[in-house]
Amino acid sequence: MSSDPLSEELRERMEWLKHKRFNCLCPKTDLMFAYRALEDLSHRLGRPLANMIEIGSYHGATLYLFSHFVSRGGTIVSVDLGRCMGPKRKGDHSKRTKRMIEYLKGQGYNAKLFLGNSEHLFEKVRDFVKSETIDFLHIDGGHDYYTVKFDFDHYTQLVGTGGLVLLHDVNNPQCTVPGFWGELRRKYGDAAFSSGDNWPGMGAVELGRGSSLL
Repeated sequence: MSSDPLSEELRERMEWLKHKRFNCLCPKTDLMFAYRALEDLSHRLGRPLANMIEIGSYHGATLYLFSHFVSRGGTIVSVDLGRCMGPKRKGDHSKRTKRMIEYLKGQGYNAKLFLGNSEHLFEKVRDFVKSETIDFLHIDGGHDYYTVKFDFDHYTQLVGTGGLVLLHDVNNPQCTVPGFWGELRRKYGDAAFSSGDNWPGMGAVELGRGSSLL
């Protein structure tokens, strides 16, 4: 039986991350869901993604994984605090994130890292992307209700109609993202769908249209 090309691509990229010692905090189930959603987005657009914004990149692992769907020369923006505040992971990780950004630049991407609070950096990110309409937004920064709501409400202003938003930890009871995700499900209906009941869970919102993945 032939292997799934998308799954094989993810496996190879995960191996590269491991070899280069970039830590990926997103489980494979959520990553595969994201890959399917991004493949579907690319098919709907009829082209590779022109750009993406990620809020909460940590070492930059998902930034690298999702760059597979962005055309070379495209814009890749990371917004990250540069440090972890949680009980399990503490300290500055910005050197790793910067290293990933430099790698992506070397691969031909217009990659940019904004270090700091996503709320304080919104206008700078908006000025950087200028008139570009963002195809894809990944939200995995602050995991409290206020922060994830701010990130969604503001950064989706940069995403075009038909663009995709992914939110991580939609099933994680250790944070308040699930509460906000419930609001999005009620607001967007079929256009908001998730990876299922798995932990921590990935949610997707297709802006301006119904879901074709349900």
